[in-house]
Amino acid sequence: MAALLPPPTKPLPRRSRAPLGSLVLAYLRTTDHKQIGKLYLVTTFAFPDVAFPRLNAFSYWLFLFGGLIVLTGFLTPGGAADFGWFAYTPLSNAINSPSVGGDLWTMGLVVSGLGTILAAVNMVTTIVCLRARPVR
Repeated sequence: MAALLPPPTKPLPRRSRAPLGSLVLAYLRTTDHKQIGKLYLVTTFAFPDVAFPRLNAFSYWLFLFGGLIVLTGFLTPGGAADFGWFAYTPLSNAINSPSVGGDLWTMGLVVSGLGTILAAVNMVTTIVCLRARPVR
């Protein structure tokens, strides 16, 4: 029976768990909510489009490039960030995270966070400016 089972796989090293966890939380879940929210916003209120379509596209590209910056941390010689999901300060110094992976992780989250904020501003502006006027 043991010959039919696949060989056991080694668990991921601790160094690669934190960036993978933050990728799942910050990128997969945020993408779901942003895209479903935009679709719901435009179809429910019968808007022709969002208030600022170029800002919408710019926020998408910022979000995408932020995710790619985080992923490039895996390709650095020292590996990805090694200070946990929350960038715990005692672990983010040069002794515990000597490579550029932590810097790439931080900059990727900043860039994608800016894209998410711009998308939220666009959604709020769409609701405020394009909604129907009340009938009197």
